[in-house]
Amino acid sequence: MDRQTNLYLRNAFLNTWSFLPIRCANAGNHMSKGRPSFAYGSSKMRVIALTRVQAADTAEDKTNKDVLMTCCCPGYVSTDMSSFKGTKTIDEGAITPVYCALLPPGSAEFNGKMFSDKELYEFW
Repeated sequence: MDRQTNLYLRNAFLNTWSFLPIRCANAGNHMSKGRPSFAYGSSKMRVIALTRVQAADTAEDKTNKDVLMTCCCPGYVSTDMSSFKGTKTIDEGAITPVYCALLPPGSAEFNGKMFSDKELYEFW
């Protein structure tokens, strides 16, 4: 019960807050509300929430025992998206995603988790 409450209640809460910037942007007042970049951050929260939901779903299906759902933050990578101001090269930014992809079978403790700089990143 606690697991389901945590999973579904948190996701509902995060999704509610994640769509607030979209509503503000549609109303044309997201800058005055003090959240000009909140949409980007909230989209990342939705990715994390989706990862947790998919992890829970695949964990229930015993035929998927080696399926591992993770997400990661590659860091502030110097690309066109960061106007080439990032502190990491593209190769450095690829390290954590590759690390996640190569986690060995049986790493169930990492299912639904987020990584940053090849380490677990727990924030809730």
